[in-house]
Amino acid sequence: MFDVHPMVVHFPIAMLVFYSLLEAVPQRWISRWKSSCTSIKLAFLFLGTITSWLALSTGEVAEERVGETVLVETHALFANATSWIFSILAVAYLWSAVLRPFLQKNKFHLPSIIDKILNRLTAIILFRPLVIILSLAGLLAITITGALGGAIVYGPDIDPFVSFFYHLLIPTS
Repeated sequence: MFDVHPMVVHFPIAMLVFYSLLEAVPQRWISRWKSSCTSIKLAFLFLGTITSWLALSTGEVAEERVGETVLVETHALFANATSWIFSILAVAYLWSAVLRPFLQKNKFHLPSIIDKILNRLTAIILFRPLVIILSLAGLLAITITGALGGAIVYGPDIDPFVSFFYHLLIPTS
């Protein structure tokens, strides 16, 4: 059976790494290009998040072929963490930058309590220091996922980076 997982995983990795790096850049450095940067950043986030779920589903199919091991399960755990972290950010940005303005422009009003809850949650999630923390946590989760994926494919001692995360996270008996 043909394994598509290796072909699918690299696109969300690239998109989400670029998103995280753009998110971590101090705002004053990009003030001149802020609107362009924001559009690019959100495109990276949305495309990366959507395709991360595709990578997860193809990973589950690949897991059936490889079998369940501690290494594979730990890799899957960090892949799930990656998708969820970036999904939280994507949904908050989607509400704030796309859905709420669209609803307001078209004079569609949600029930007051729902609107207040969505606006409050979005304000909390998009609080700049928290966005940076979440994007860097997502970047760390991607990094660990990739290192463990490398250990699955090439073995735990393929390079010092993979070896570090493998020996840090996978118990040896």
